[in-house]
Amino acid sequence: MTTEIHRADPQLRRVAVRVLSAATIAAVLLVALFRHWLAGVAQTMPPDVFFHTIRRTIGISSLACGLCVLLLAAYAARIGRSVIEQRRWPLSSSRVLRDTPVRSGSNAVAFGRQLIGAAIALVAAALAFGALGWRFFAP
Repeated sequence: MTTEIHRADPQLRRVAVRVLSAATIAAVLLVALFRHWLAGVAQTMPPDVFFHTIRRTIGISSLACGLCVLLLAAYAARIGRSVIEQRRWPLSSSRVLRDTPVRSGSNAVAFGRQLIGAAIALVAAALAFGALGWRFFAP
């Protein structure tokens, strides 16, 4: 019995490495800028204004994280639905980072349902992030 293999796309690998490298550098820079801003603000603001500013910053950040997780949930649900329709994983039109064995039939449908279940869990996490952000953001 031979296993069908969905071949990796070398160009996608290069793009993924570049994007992840840029995102890592951007994250490090954002943390450094935030620490610099926080040190300056903590020295110049009265404590009550400082805590209010920090609460708003945490609230906005949490709401933004919730939105990102909600977008990820929508993507997972869409992919899960496509896997169930095609009864194949990875999808025939997708590009993959490494050689991947193809799941088909009931195996693929089960995986598609797992993706939809993960999407539901991500929606719950996004709502939790949103509620937390709203609690910090609201006066």
